[in-house]
Amino acid sequence: MFANNLKNLLIERKLSQKDLAERLGVKQNTVSDWINQGNSPKLERLCRISDYFLISLDRLIKGADEEYSPSPSPEETAELRRYFDRLLAFKRGKVVGYAQLLADTEAKD
Repeated sequence: MFANNLKNLLIERKLSQKDLAERLGVKQNTVSDWINQGNSPKLERLCRISDYFLISLDRLIKGADEEYSPSPSPEETAELRRYFDRLLAFKRGKVVGYAQLLADTEAKD
């Protein structure tokens, strides 16, 4: 499943195997082997791939959609608020920007 999921991600994002290889610091034939030979990268590399595509490991490996919850639980909200309140104003802006990027990516998936 990983091979198909990776291939589909490359197609969706209009990336070549070479593009991904360069971003991950591996050879293009390594990415090709993942897709065509069914070889799977080690966990650390899987994490880097999922981070790059802004998707969960679950989705990368199994193709499973994450359960969508339209709003965070009260506990999650409180935890996020505690961390957010400790940031300087300019870093808060970065957090908001990153959250917007993640939300936009979720909307496209």
